[in-house]
Amino acid sequence: LRYAERVVAGKQVVGKWVVLACQRFLDDLDAAWGETSQWDFDADLADRPMRLAELLPNIKGPVAGKPVRLMDWQCWILSNLFGFVDREDRRRRFRQASIWVPRGNGKTTLAAPVAIYMTFLEGEGGAEGYAAAVTRDQAKILWDSAKQMVRRTPELRGRFGIDTTEKSIFQAQSASKFIPISSDAKALDGLNVHCGVCDEIGSHKNASVYDVLLTALGKRAQPMLISISTATGNSTGIGRQVHDYTEKVLSRVVEDERFFGVIYAADKDDPIWSRKTWIK
Repeated sequence: LRYAERVVAGKQVVGKWVVLACQRFLDDLDAAWGETSQWDFDADLADRPMRLAELLPNIKGPVAGKPVRLMDWQCWILSNLFGFVDREDRRRRFRQASIWVPRGNGKTTLAAPVAIYMTFLEGEGGAEGYAAAVTRDQAKILWDSAKQMVRRTPELRGRFGIDTTEKSIFQAQSASKFIPISSDAKALDGLNVHCGVCDEIGSHKNASVYDVLLTALGKRAQPMLISISTATGNSTGIGRQVHDYTEKVLSRVVEDERFFGVIYAADKDDPIWSRKTWIK
């Protein structure tokens, strides 16, 4: 909340899309607290994935091995994704998320804990979680980070029965799994997606993986497809379409209550961020 208020007040230097996203959050929060919308805001549900994330270790870089410490912008995103629920049935509001972050600013550190939380800690029977990318090697970057986080957190494995193999992270008691998949859409029929993360959606040349995951959300009560990426020069792929749709939602040209979006873009309208600047 403090982060969104700083952004809207001009005390946090960000581009226009972040300002619009934060204003949307504050407007939605006012409507939730005033009981004038379909959506309520549950602070406990917003807090749970954050608490999990900070029990997990960083995997790469100078802070490898030390606990994850979420930055304000990451906490704000998680509050959006998990805090808003239907006032009647308490199911999660957002079905899709579009998150654009400059390179080297904690994209995987945000996405991997979310995948672990949704797949194994929401009590979803037979949950299927997928790390999806153009190539299997790209998909395994996110998946392997999640795998290493689980392996290096014995308390998580012991308490929740989460374990790993060479090709899967799984929870036997709930028959849930998190695996990497690539753009060979022919091999993706029959999915029953609870959590899908399209990594580097900006590099996807076609919509094969995205469309398969999106259409497979309908079998679950509160699934989510998260498209997360750095900006690329790809102006024709599904990433461009998702990016453009995000702009329309944030500009309120399109009204989509189930779609969350934010663009931390490194372009002429938005500063090119460094990690040091973001921490400040």
